[in-house]
Amino acid sequence: MENSVVIINNNLKTLEQFSEIIKDLQFKPLLFHDVAEGLKYIERSTPYLLITDIFFSEYSPEEYWKILKSLSVAPILIVSDKPSNEFGPNMIRDGAIDYLLTPIEREQIRFIFAKLKLKEKRDKFIHRQFITNNAKMLKILKVVEVAAKSKSTVFIRGESGVGKELIARMIHEKSNRSNGPFVAVNCAALPENLLESELFGHEKGSFTGAINTKLGKFELADTGTILLDEITEMSFPLQAKLLRVLQEREIDRIGGREPIKIDIRVIATTNRDIKKIIDEGNFRDDLYYRLNVIPVLIPPLRERKDDISILGKFFIEKHCMLNQIPVKSISEYAIKKLQEYDWPGNVRELENIIERAVIVTIGNIIDQNSIFFEDDIESIYDNDIQTEQCTNTDLDNQYQIPHNSNQQGGISIKPGTTISEMEKKLIVETLKSVNLNRTLAAELLGITVRTLRNKLNEYKEFGIIL
Repeated sequence: MENSVVIINNNLKTLEQFSEIIKDLQFKPLLFHDVAEGLKYIERSTPYLLITDIFFSEYSPEEYWKILKSLSVAPILIVSDKPSNEFGPNMIRDGAIDYLLTPIEREQIRFIFAKLKLKEKRDKFIHRQFITNNAKMLKILKVVEVAAKSKSTVFIRGESGVGKELIARMIHEKSNRSNGPFVAVNCAALPENLLESELFGHEKGSFTGAINTKLGKFELADTGTILLDEITEMSFPLQAKLLRVLQEREIDRIGGREPIKIDIRVIATTNRDIKKIIDEGNFRDDLYYRLNVIPVLIPPLRERKDDISILGKFFIEKHCMLNQIPVKSISEYAIKKLQEYDWPGNVRELENIIERAVIVTIGNIIDQNSIFFEDDIESIYDNDIQTEQCTNTDLDNQYQIPHNSNQQGGISIKPGTTISEMEKKLIVETLKSVNLNRTLAAELLGITVRTLRNKLNEYKEFGIIL
């Protein structure tokens, strides 16, 4: 997509006005007074935005709109000096950004560009690629990209939350079937009797309650891709029917008289040990070999912890955007805490934890005290959520600790100092040494965060001076 905005309009004054506004917005205006020239340009290029009238002598509004939709995938803003209660609403329903009447206010166009920027951000998170810096994962993605161009079935294995469905969608989007449907079925979510109807469809009257003919997911996925998620939960009888689909490329509706030809690609996933399930007699080995033409094994997050930093920052940006708050940063201590965790829930769990941290952190920096794992979730109510930055000087003033300018690290203890005084000085100096990281300070001191917090509150309450 170009950094240009195409404006097609018969009114020279309107073209000049838009030219100034577009330049102010740091885009390149391309002005077309001749509609044929404008259409010729957008046929071979994709501008960031197309701004156009719809009333031209050469075409009716309906004809012109159909031509635009056939030639360009760029967002379209309609601007005219003629009100159109007849055409405008239909064109907006058909994808136009808006229908504005001239003269145009500068802020109207700024608002349109703000909407486009927001849509870009949302699309980035909805249609994102697999985010990784891990060498092993990058090699897997190269295989996935090559395999996507084929017609072969793909079997994706990995623990829950590693991104199996995301890989499946990537395969579809990079395949020659990307313009076809992508249909996902969770085999674990439906009981056997409903799953068969869901997959293969049924004819009217084929069983009690079948009041209409229903197309199954396989028919709905025709010319596209079907994802059979958690396929190891499928019953043995259904496995036999699926095997026939893969062999013959046709399905039988429940109650149907003739098989129906389908053109689909099958992708299957499981989070279980498939070899063990086959050995136990719960999954057909012939179906496994049909599915496992292209095997994809996604490693768990604990085996690619070098991805935690980039994923964490991505999820922060995502959830700040979704909650319409300024993007926060994350401290090195918070990243270190995330990297030390074992991640039983993988990337899905990481996103949940980051989303929680985005919400509970009032300030602009997510620190380790805003990171709560499932096994210590109740501590969210015990920890102080940092709402503003403080410094070692603030800590000195709060607890009235005198500085020794000649001290070169360590804690100076004079003879006669009480154990209570030593404790206070040790706690405060430890906090200062780790940049006020309460979790890390508590670990170094061998106490809990709650104990540390209580000690600090106690010092304030009694106004003790070290």
